[in-house]
Amino acid sequence: TFKERGPRSVSRKRKPYGQNLPIAKRTARGGGEAVYLSDSWTVGLRTMERLRVSPPTVHYCSTRGVFDTQFPLTPSVNFSPEETGDSFGATEASSRPDRSGRPWIHLLPHELLLLIFQFYAGMHTPVRNLVRLKLVCKLWQHIVEGTPSLWCWISAKEALPRVRKALAMAKDVPLEIRYPEKGAKTKQENFFAEIRGSITHWRSFVVSTGNTDSVVAVLRSAVAPNIETFHLYGSYRWNRGPVTLFGGEAAPRVLTDFAVHYIPVIMEPLQLSGLRSLDLRELPIISAEEVLRILSVSPALEHCCLQSLECLKDFALPGHKQESLTRHGIKTSTIQLSHLRSLTLEPGIRAPYHSHISSHPGPGGSDKQCPGNRHYLIRRQ
Repeated sequence: TFKERGPRSVSRKRKPYGQNLPIAKRTARGGGEAVYLSDSWTVGLRTMERLRVSPPTVHYCSTRGVFDTQFPLTPSVNFSPEETGDSFGATEASSRPDRSGRPWIHLLPHELLLLIFQFYAGMHTPVRNLVRLKLVCKLWQHIVEGTPSLWCWISAKEALPRVRKALAMAKDVPLEIRYPEKGAKTKQENFFAEIRGSITHWRSFVVSTGNTDSVVAVLRSAVAPNIETFHLYGSYRWNRGPVTLFGGEAAPRVLTDFAVHYIPVIMEPLQLSGLRSLDLRELPIISAEEVLRILSVSPALEHCCLQSLECLKDFALPGHKQESLTRHGIKTSTIQLSHLRSLTLEPGIRAPYHSHISSHPGPGGSDKQCPGNRHYLIRRQ
């Protein structure tokens, strides 16, 4: 085989174990060292000796992003050799012992393992992935079963028994609710019946639904006091009538990311304010003054998308409505959104009323990059 591949292959030497890792060091601001670990979980002896700095900033690099954290490079939890022994055919790299007889993977600090597990669990099939991690060894089983935050993703892309397991393992940690109608393996009625009792723990709620009443029944019943992200995507054929959220009460103050598509949500009772992201599409019942009110009380707004809103096509407000807004301290000509990063109006508003919302319109509509990586897309009639 070597002869067929030529002399270049014959002279090629295999690097010693542990030297193939893409690991680099840089000087951290605190005077220590910053260590960059790739997706590889294999850590050689020489590498671990180089990692013994106090205390480092560890950056775990992955295709999904970079996590930064600071911690000492010693495990936070001490386990006996029996607990750290492999129980389910661990990889060759992780089971190869170092000088002390421990597998390389067990030299990683507890905090770094948690970050890796969070990456691996993901948001679509977290329970399935976490169950796989538990089978590697007793140490990983202790970490997975003893960390409720790893079970915070409640996804309908998993079967109902796994949804129940995630809710049980998460205990009282904030929950990330995900129900994609496409690809769901749990019926909508069953899914929302299970998560209804944990509404006080919802931190994010991202749901796409058709013409069904299950999700609406849950949202009408009670307030989610700790919800920060609320995305409700309906079908353009929605025929269930207007929807009142949170029992007609005001939205929680911690809510900063709000999006509704196609479902005629009654917006006025929510009294939205302090938003950082607003995405409204095809809402026939929202009024122009309510849009202005939300914009005026959300000075930190970064992303705004107002698409196919009937109230914006003829944006001129009657005199009495302008006076009403003025009495409440809202001046329609001076709304300033200094933190705005992106603005989308489609189809846009009739000139010259676009000046009430954006000071960067093009001559006949614009799609332009502005200073500070700001993006404005305005299509006006």
